[in-house]
Amino acid sequence: MYKVILRHEQNEPIQLLNDFVPDSWIHMEEPSLKEIDTLVDQFELDPWIVADALDLFELPRIEKDEDKLYYFARYPIYTPELDQIGTAPLLIVIGKNFFITICPKKFANVSLFEKGKIDFQTSQKANLLGEILSTIDDEYESLIKKLSKQIKQQASNFEKITNKKITQFVNFENVLDDLLFSLYPTSITLGRLLKGRFMKLGEEEEELIEDLIQNNEQLTKMCESNSKRVINTREAYANILSNNLNKIMKLLTAVTVILTIPTMVSGIFGMNVAIPLSDHPLGFWIIIVSTAFSAIGLFFFFLRQDWI
Repeated sequence: MYKVILRHEQNEPIQLLNDFVPDSWIHMEEPSLKEIDTLVDQFELDPWIVADALDLFELPRIEKDEDKLYYFARYPIYTPELDQIGTAPLLIVIGKNFFITICPKKFANVSLFEKGKIDFQTSQKANLLGEILSTIDDEYESLIKKLSKQIKQQASNFEKITNKKITQFVNFENVLDDLLFSLYPTSITLGRLLKGRFMKLGEEEEELIEDLIQNNEQLTKMCESNSKRVINTREAYANILSNNLNKIMKLLTAVTVILTIPTMVSGIFGMNVAIPLSDHPLGFWIIIVSTAFSAIGLFFFFLRQDWI
């Protein structure tokens, strides 16, 4: 998908164009290789850096090539149909008279700018960069809070432990790892941007970047806290399951030992040879009572040892 967005002044209406004009914003989602090649030729971009925008595992970073700034960010993606959370790369290219964003998957935050929910000017490139990164942070915060609520709900009931719950916590851990995979390098990249070596920042833009760094650190701490909670809960589940298994094994062992006594007695006295009590008129009852008392004695022994 190819969009061209234009807004020179805040009091002007937002224009969606078909072709590029100076100081406009070009947005591309899921571009083909042909579209990428056309864009590279038109704006004389570095083809190797632009190609990295289609790499789903590309980390946040910042580079400058001649008079063009290349800023890689990662934004969260929530798929309601599958109830899955992931991240994808976003390449922001800033030139003298153009602003370009390229991403391999849908970037829903663009609609906030199209609908005028965020004040921006395509000619104010540093401010536009900060506003885009701010919407990404807001999306991270919303999804992390949603994830934190789900973790709290799942961790509140230890009585009903199932394989599905354990699998759910493994999924939580993978999602949080993916978010941290994006948030850790973002703080470094924002710090490098704030130093002003890559582009000139005004006082308003500097304050916005500082707020983004602080917010990103808070998001990282939230993820780390949730990750620790998931790990602790998953380990608690594993310990409870292991303890339940030990109880079952103790019970089966106790039952086996108790049943072994009558089995041995019946085997011994069932041999076709001369044996004690064979001629005794009460031999049968003596054997039965002795066996029963032995089994009952073992039962109370295992009961006292908390095996039954």
